[in-house]
Amino acid sequence: MVNYDNHEKVEQFVGIDNQGSYVFVDYLFEQSENHGATGTRIVPVSKEYVQERIESEIKDYGWSPIAHIYDEQDPDMSWSEWIETWSKYELEKLAIDASGGNYWDKVEELCKEHEDFEFYMTDCIGGGRVFKGDLLNPDGYRYLENPELLEDIKKAENGEYFE
Repeated sequence: MVNYDNHEKVEQFVGIDNQGSYVFVDYLFEQSENHGATGTRIVPVSKEYVQERIESEIKDYGWSPIAHIYDEQDPDMSWSEWIETWSKYELEKLAIDASGGNYWDKVEELCKEHEDFEFYMTDCIGGGRVFKGDLLNPDGYRYLENPELLEDIKKAENGEYFE
């Protein structure tokens, strides 16, 4: 990790943005002229959604991120046969980015209250310096759990948090 002049590990839920991603703040930091907040954006997904992604993207040769492996191996089987040899778990790992797992339990809990589907797993859609634009504005959230935390994030982004 970078040796910051000041940093604070936060790892808290901020809210659900207007696009449906669950936003967490990881750290508030300051290093000389560089300051701000890092975060993680996660989307809860259903088992049906994961299956749809596998069928429409992973198993579709034209969209599959592993089609190049098939081409390089030049196997003695069709694409359909070859892709079926991959285990379900491996296909799920390709369809969904499950990083951000330290927030999995919180997302599962919140999903029961805020979504109309049964939670299956999380899909991490972003991380790092995510707090800009709408994510710094309360109106950018359909559910804002912690307005005070959002104010702290704004202060960190403006270089005022560690003053």
